[in-house]
Amino acid sequence: MLRKLYFLQSLRLNTLLIVLGLLAFSQPTCAELNIKGLDDEAETNVRTTLALSKEACKTPEWKIRGLFDKADADIDEALRALGYYHVVVEKTLTIKPACWLAEFTIQAGERTLIQDIRITLIGAAAMDKDFMALRETLIAQKNQPLRHDFYESIKGKFNTLAQDQGYLSSQFTEKKVTHR
Repeated sequence: MLRKLYFLQSLRLNTLLIVLGLLAFSQPTCAELNIKGLDDEAETNVRTTLALSKEACKTPEWKIRGLFDKADADIDEALRALGYYHVVVEKTLTIKPACWLAEFTIQAGERTLIQDIRITLIGAAAMDKDFMALRETLIAQKNQPLRHDFYESIKGKFNTLAQDQGYLSSQFTEKKVTHR
């Protein structure tokens, strides 16, 4: 009985060692994408925008290299959305037999602040207290970081208010963000 128990324990141990051995030589399934130099919000936006971040180890090398080459534009787009216009990127790509590793060191530069917000209401909305209140609330955002989602939300708020107030043919005659 003791011999049988020793044999089963030995068999389990050998099986465990074989499984651990196989795990040690298996290829990783997740590629590595290291981003340094950004705060959490900016890094999250870069990771979300970076097409390379969606690729696995098994992705063909030609595709990884193409997406890596395109990464500068992806990073620029992601950071401009948050008001960073002077981005400097250092990057390296290492392709190993098992997988690939992309590393980015990013200097976002100074964030652009909103210096001026001009909202001109024309027609009946110019005297509407709800439009004037929304205008004043939005103008109070001066000296805040420029975020393009904020800019889009301003337009959305005016459109929603116009629809709610019955201004069904309202439109923006000019809309622009100017960066110096």
